[in-house]
Amino acid sequence: MDRPTANSTKSPDVTKRRALLLTALGCLLPPLDSVQAETPQLDWFWSCNDGNRVVFSSDFNEGLYFQDIQPGKTAEPKLGTNQFSCVRNWINEQKTTMGFGGAFINYEGGDLTERWAQVQPALDDPSNKVLAFALKKPNVNNEKGRVQLDVTGKTGFKELKLKVRMYLSNSFSMLRTYPKTIDWLSLSSWWNNPHWDGNPYPFVVSVNINKPSIKEGQNQLRFAIRARTFNQTTQKWDDALWREVNQTFEVPVGQWISLEYTFIEGDAETGRFQMTAALDNQEPQTIFDIHNYTRHPLDPSPDGISIISPMKLYTSAELIDYVTANGGLLTIQWDDMKMIGCNSLADCEPDPSIPEKVRMAIPKRPSLELD
Repeated sequence: MDRPTANSTKSPDVTKRRALLLTALGCLLPPLDSVQAETPQLDWFWSCNDGNRVVFSSDFNEGLYFQDIQPGKTAEPKLGTNQFSCVRNWINEQKTTMGFGGAFINYEGGDLTERWAQVQPALDDPSNKVLAFALKKPNVNNEKGRVQLDVTGKTGFKELKLKVRMYLSNSFSMLRTYPKTIDWLSLSSWWNNPHWDGNPYPFVVSVNINKPSIKEGQNQLRFAIRARTFNQTTQKWDDALWREVNQTFEVPVGQWISLEYTFIEGDAETGRFQMTAALDNQEPQTIFDIHNYTRHPLDPSPDGISIISPMKLYTSAELIDYVTANGGLLTIQWDDMKMIGCNSLADCEPDPSIPEKVRMAIPKRPSLELD
């Protein structure tokens, strides 16, 4: 998707300020046309090249807001201040077309009375700003609700790593008394390839919150994962190619949890999807360690992931209405996101020849250090 930029009138003062910022920050600023003299509207999504890796990180404290691309459907993350989260390796960037192409909020439909994405104080710490997704009403044809961050790639990534902290609002505890099982409440999606652009081999891995049982004492929320292919003839998703529900780790409500994912493109033997989860001050636990297809089984020339929804709140109208009718609001807060993408598995390790101050996205917390 082409990403629009805000237009402004060029002036000597603006040019001078831009030159000073470029020197001071050591970063590549957006084109001058995208900077407004009165109210800056700068692209938030600036990834950094680390040799043959691409890195992006954010703690959502940088004056982030959202500007409509398609009113009611999509919005683009923007910065209201001249802040940048990385030092850019310009030499390496000139040598490769690899990179994250862009990021946008996808609502699919609705308005602010039904759903929203916004930066707000953390529920447990008002001094910390986080990104929040909320669903109050079904915002898509009264059938479902969707708020998600979609990230595109210039090329497909053979390996992707993602770290993010997640906080489920207390309203999620109402799901334990929801009178049905739950198998559709999506937290992230990994497209290899998407089904909406005519690709003949659509495939997606989805991470969800499930409630496998409604029996009291067994109605805990669990992490679930599944992989599906899309039938372009019937225009429907096929049954899951593989799926798994973790029955030993209870998804916490009203508490921060650190999630870490590793995706490696491959077949039934070489494909890998790993997910770990850790409560604050506790060791991470392995939630999933999948060794199976992470691309369409019939794809003769798989070319990696070109779009990922790393943070998502997507579920049925019935589930949203149940929570709202009981005085709740389905809200997920996100913090400290970091993504690393590679075109080949050998490129996924840091290049030791590149100075650390150049190859690192500046971490806001120790947990964001590059591995």
